[in-house]
Amino acid sequence: MDEYSLCEIGELTAKLSNGWIKKKWAPVKKGATWINNGTENLRISRENLEDYISKGWIKGMITSRWS
Repeated sequence: MDEYSLCEIGELTAKLSNGWIKKKWAPVKKGATWINNGTENLRISRENLEDYISKGWIKGMITSRWS
C-alpha cells in the first residue's frame, strides 16, 4: 500500500474524507513516517515501523548535502 499518492483534482475531496491530508502538491496519508536504509528513503505506516527497524532500517530521511 502506498503511503503517498498523487491524485486528480476530482479525487481530492474523497481522499481528504478518507483520512489523507493535503500537502504542497499531493495528499499524504496520516500516520506515516520516513525511514531509510542508508541508501534509499521509504515512507511507511507507523504501524510497520518496528518491523522495518528490526530489518536494519532507521527513522528519518537521507538528505543530500547538495539540497
